[in-house]
Amino acid sequence: AADRAERKRLDDFLFDQMAQKQARELAERQEEVDLAEHMEQFKEDEEAIFKQYAQQCIEELRADGMSTKPVELVLQKREMLFD
Repeated sequence: AADRAERKRLDDFLFDQMAQKQARELAERQEEVDLAEHMEQFKEDEEAIFKQYAQQCIEELRADGMSTKPVELVLQKREMLFD
């Protein structure tokens, strides 16, 4: 009877240990997913800011009567590389 109680106690302890490990691993995976999502959002925000700035530059060139073709070609090439 004492052996059975000891085995039960040990089984419960091991089960609790496994459950804690699984919970820890799940939390770590969720943290990685959250970080990846945050980094993706940051990248998208930076890209939007860059595109807005590039458009302003093109508009300024047009307003000054200058050719926008070189800038547009660079932007197209960049778009092909990074998309």
